[in-house]
Amino acid sequence: MSRPLHIVAVHGSYQWAGGEDSVFRDEQSLLREHGHTVTGWEKSNSVLEDYNSLRALSKTIWNRSSYIEFKTLLRKTKPDIVHCHNTFGIISPSIYYAASSLNIPVVQTLHNYRYCCLNAILFRDGTVCEDCVGRAVPLAGIINRCYRGRMLPSLGMFALQTLHRAVGTWKRQIDAYIVLTHSAGERFATAGLPADKLFVKPNFTFDTGERDKTEGDYVFFSGRLSEEKGVKLLVEAWEKLDNIPLKIAGKGPQEELVKNRDNIELLGWLGSDKLVEVMKGAKFIIVPSVCYEQFPMAVIEAFCCGVPVLASNHGAMADLVKAGVTGETFEADNAADLIAAAGRMWLNDESCVRMGKNARQEYEKRFSPDENYRQLMDIYDVVTNRSDRIIDGACS
Repeated sequence: MSRPLHIVAVHGSYQWAGGEDSVFRDEQSLLREHGHTVTGWEKSNSVLEDYNSLRALSKTIWNRSSYIEFKTLLRKTKPDIVHCHNTFGIISPSIYYAASSLNIPVVQTLHNYRYCCLNAILFRDGTVCEDCVGRAVPLAGIINRCYRGRMLPSLGMFALQTLHRAVGTWKRQIDAYIVLTHSAGERFATAGLPADKLFVKPNFTFDTGERDKTEGDYVFFSGRLSEEKGVKLLVEAWEKLDNIPLKIAGKGPQEELVKNRDNIELLGWLGSDKLVEVMKGAKFIIVPSVCYEQFPMAVIEAFCCGVPVLASNHGAMADLVKAGVTGETFEADNAADLIAAAGRMWLNDESCVRMGKNARQEYEKRFSPDENYRQLMDIYDVVTNRSDRIIDGACS
């Protein structure tokens, strides 16, 4: 890509800030650093709480106001590309049609599984669920009230998915999908997204520097304190690992589970600088998710710091963590296997130091801003040139 581009970046922010919101901001900063013009168009999904259920449902399926406002913005700014992150909620898929009507290519990053799962995380009743993947009509999501545990919101998400699948929105209105790992790409292809439009590009994190010390004196977990993140599993394991101090950063519905435990220190929500500081002091971090994570940012943040990772062995973690090289893995949702793996890592200082060094090298090779920028430009090159070629990493 030889010339500077003008990109309109789109995102519907969540009530609770998370990894998607950070990626949206960081990607804009990265593009601007390389001389591109970026216009951010962000809406808060919290406004839906002010609507009654039926109005909120109609806005989610097709928001005419979004269509008009966005088309006006595109006519004014005349961008080369529209890059969407989250459009579910107040923005709605209507904006794809606004871009298409002006012949502006659309790139969509798939941060979660909303396109094939009502609750977006392929997780139900405490376990992984793929009942709706690849089904034209996701009835299981309705029967089990998978969206927010309620029938009407589930019907709304069901209607959105089914309608836009039927009219071809996902296949025809989007020029390229960015998936974060190969395993996610395979699931989206199974779910019906066109394989020749799926491109693998992981997230990145800005370089916060490798830690000075060679090893830490505690284990660290950061993230939302909820069932799918494996918090209950983590607490169960640490009841047996009473000789290993564990620090936890985050908030969420399972916060009470980790309070008032002798070997667990609850730090609450931490700002980015403090989070990095605590991470650099850990012997290793742990990602015990029982759901299929799309791309846990904690993994590459730890790699950047030169800290190895202990993670459950499915979803994105299986793609990101190389057992014995950049960390270790354990059988998902298996407390005994987690206890054994954590115990081995804790007792093997030399191995942890070596894996931490490898993790830093992996960051520099795969997850640095420069490498991510190169991959993103390759994808933009495909859609702006309407080329038939498929770059390395396409899921075809």
